[in-house]
Amino acid sequence: MKFIINREEILTPLQQIVSVIEKRQTMPILANVLMMIDNDQLVLTGTDLEIQIIAKINITTTTAGSITVPARKFLDICRLLPTGAEIKFEQQDDKVKILSNRSRFSLSCLPAENYPEFAESGFDNQFFINAGKFKKALDKTIFCMANQDVRYYLNGLLLNISNSKLKLVASDGHRLSIYEDQLDQATGFEARIILPRKGVLELTRLLDDPEADIKVEFSSNNIRIFIKNLIFSAKLVDSKYPDFSKVF
Repeated sequence: MKFIINREEILTPLQQIVSVIEKRQTMPILANVLMMIDNDQLVLTGTDLEIQIIAKINITTTTAGSITVPARKFLDICRLLPTGAEIKFEQQDDKVKILSNRSRFSLSCLPAENYPEFAESGFDNQFFINAGKFKKALDKTIFCMANQDVRYYLNGLLLNISNSKLKLVASDGHRLSIYEDQLDQATGFEARIILPRKGVLELTRLLDDPEADIKVEFSSNNIRIFIKNLIFSAKLVDSKYPDFSKVF
């Protein structure tokens, strides 16, 4: 595996992926980022098995392959390099060489085939929404989410979709926040899903372009959101949210 890329092209996607990787892992390979060359695209993947982020970067100078490297160490290297630096990445047996001008780095790697697959089921429902509108809805509700509550359905955010209406609900048992908005297109279905707290917080960081349009897919177990060159996936909270309408 070999490629050449500009520092700025890989730095932001790598930062976004590292944010979901826990510092302490039960599986050493989960501290790594999966890197694959696929059809002139560099595909980066990071996961903690509850949340996954995939970033796709267009590149031209490549040799196909796949490998995993320590995510935070690779990010630290990219941060150390000057703005505009060209990075040459080359796999050599169980190590990767990272070259940039006079700088030389070496990282140990693990085989890509050992990287765990993120479990996802068929996505039966989908809707489209503007990123700015979605982030506003999240910002208006996430402050009410519980943190480590024994009622684990409160440790997340309810998405209530009713045809063309989207309602977000969060509560910690003492406070309740509800935000409602219209979707641009009718969905033709009604559904209620609970996003986990960590997934919601990561999602708000990814919605940094208010002009972008995003696609949301979900099943009874998972949600997947397409944001420009990113794919965000998360396992849903397997529980029933209480009837918040009875509060009023």
